[in-house]
Amino acid sequence: MAGNGSDEVLQIITTAVAKPGAAVIAPEPSFVMYRLYAVYANARYIAVPLRDEFSLDIDSMLATIERERPALVWIAYPNNPTGNLFDAGDVERIIRAAPGLVVVDEAYYAYADRSFLPRVLEFDNLIVVRTVSKIGMAGLRLGYAVAHPAWIAELEKVRPPYNVNALTQAAVPLLLAERALLDGEAIAIRAERARLATALSTMPDGIRCLPTACASLSERPLKTMRCSRR
Repeated sequence: MAGNGSDEVLQIITTAVAKPGAAVIAPEPSFVMYRLYAVYANARYIAVPLRDEFSLDIDSMLATIERERPALVWIAYPNNPTGNLFDAGDVERIIRAAPGLVVVDEAYYAYADRSFLPRVLEFDNLIVVRTVSKIGMAGLRLGYAVAHPAWIAELEKVRPPYNVNALTQAAVPLLLAERALLDGEAIAIRAERARLATALSTMPDGIRCLPTACASLSERPLKTMRCSRR
C-alpha cells in the first residue's frame, strides 16, 4: 500500500487498529510520530525506555507487551533518532509475542544492511514500512507498507483516496530504476559516516561517537552521528 510519505502510512496503520482502550507501544526515544498518531487516534501510548547506549530493553518490551496486550507495536529499524540497529533476534521475539500488529519502520533501510522485508510472509502480524525520502526523494512524498495481503486489504479501507499524486507516480519508478546510482550514493554516505566518526573521536575536546546505522541523502552528515561530549 502506497502513501503520501511513510508518515501517512504510519497514520493509516494507527487509524486501522485504533479503538477505545487500544494500546500502542514503542521504545523511546524513537520517531515522535508514533506517539502523536496514537494521541490523534485516542489510543493509549506506552513508551518503553531504551537502555544505556540506546540498546533495546527486550525484557521490558516483552513484559509491557504481556501486560498491555497492545494493538500495535512500533520498531524503527534502524532506530530514529538514536541511529542504532536493534538485535534482529530481539525484534523477532517481539513479533512473536505481540497479540496485535508489529510495524518495523525501515525508513533508513538503505544504510543498514539489514531488513525484515524478505520475512514479511513468515508472520501474520508483521508490516514493514519504507520511504523513498532517505534515498534522496523526500520532496516526492512516497512511502509504502508491505504485509500479508489480508492486512493490506484492511489498510486500504482507511486509506484516503488520491493520496499519492500523479507526478510522484510517474517520477518515482523512473528514479528507482537507477538502482546503481542510488546504491552508490548510499555506499558513499556510509564511507563518509565512518570517516566522520573517526575524525570526531580524535578531537582533543573529547567527543565520543556511538555506532550508527542511519544516514540519509537529505540530511547533513553531522546529524547522522549520535555524539556527546565527555
